Amino acid sequence: MATIRRLGLIAFRIAMILSALRIMEHIDLPERIICEERDFQTTLEMVRVLMKHASKVFSELPQDAPMPKRKNQKERYLDALPASFNRQEYLRIAASMSIPDKTAEGYITDFYKRGLIHREKQ
Repeated sequence: MATIRRLGLIAFRIAMILSALRIMEHIDLPERIICEERDFQTTLEMVRVLMKHASKVFSELPQDAPMPKRKNQKERYLDALPASFNRQEYLRIAASMSIPDKTAEGYITDFYKRGLIHREKQ
């Protein structure tokens, strides 16, 4: 989309330049310069070529490969939790990962609120 807008601006500028060059051929300069149809058509032809070039360059760009995302501590902690666990187990896993108890409790609460884990009624 940015390329199209840029080409629109380029077309406007080329049309102004062509109009100014055509007027400079005459001795008297008018107060208002109006783009003639032939200047406009010439500009459109030039911009069509530029658009084809931009399209070709864009099609030859490499596809965006997603960068592998490193998991943060919270995500690693969630992955380390078994399918079923109790408070002692999640605190033990947190301790093995050097996560303080209060932080682990906060993580568990957040996981529950986000629907990533659920509590089984006893």
